[in-house]
Amino acid sequence: MNLRRVRYLLQLMKTSSLAEVEVRENGVDVRVTRSPRSEPPLIQPQATTIASLGKAEAPRPDEHIVRSPMVGISYAAASPDQPPFISVGRTVKRGDALGIVVALGMARTIKAGASGTVLGILVENGQPVEFDQPLFVIG
Repeated sequence: MNLRRVRYLLQLMKTSSLAEVEVRENGVDVRVTRSPRSEPPLIQPQATTIASLGKAEAPRPDEHIVRSPMVGISYAAASPDQPPFISVGRTVKRGDALGIVVALGMARTIKAGASGTVLGILVENGQPVEFDQPLFVIG
């Protein structure tokens, strides 16, 4: 069996769905076997604990929910070496910075839509957020 014949067998394996080809010629046995493709490992989702508003009811009239204006990554501070903008229990005024959402290099400052006390921070630093996802509760 010559090299051209072996190359032909290899090309045949590439272009077909054959799993194995075996050829016997002039006392020479050649077997070409396609190895099974290994599947990528499955990534197990990890549970994350997020502060809850309690029941799945609408917020109380004295509570204001601040929502994400866009899809992106939520950050609690302007940079990793700076303290967070807010913490639970802190009093904020309308327009105060609560956090930042970054997407495609564009950062949007999340501002308080009402004055009051921060009752809840519903996202963790560095967590992906969706459009209109609740981020903060002010009461």
